[in-house]
Amino acid sequence: MEPSAVLEPRRDEVADRPFRIQTAMVLFALEEALGSFVVQAAPHPDSLPAAIRTEIEKRIQGTGFSPVTQIIQETYLKEVIDLAVSASRDRSEADSLNRLRKLVEALDAFEIRNAVCHPNRQFPEFYWYRIAALATDPCIEQLRFLRVTDAFRCATEGNYIHDFMR
Repeated sequence: MEPSAVLEPRRDEVADRPFRIQTAMVLFALEEALGSFVVQAAPHPDSLPAAIRTEIEKRIQGTGFSPVTQIIQETYLKEVIDLAVSASRDRSEADSLNRLRKLVEALDAFEIRNAVCHPNRQFPEFYWYRIAALATDPCIEQLRFLRVTDAFRCATEGNYIHDFMR
């Protein structure tokens, strides 16, 4: 076997790279938008559901008061969605966030998020199309999650260097 054949990635590994990057761009923008929403809508830790907050605080090193911004930094995708849905009660965003949660669950975005963040896992092309469907759903626009829309547009245009994450 030639040395170059051993060092070259398999064709399917090369093919999944753009989809993985595109998906990561959109998912990370979504997580950031959800986190920003929670910080704005529930600025005090006591306004977050105690059960979720307590579980997240266990992961935070140190003791004492944990501001909402620190709590958000430690969340998993499911937790930040649950916090956003909770923070949206009695607000105009409630229906859109409930729809978003249902879409995330139906499209298996939690599994897709894990695949994005574990580069040695397979990354089927349909993962990208599921996240693209999520990014283009009307609830994203209704929530004014402009970073998600921007990330989607950049990803589809192949603009992977765009500073959508600032």
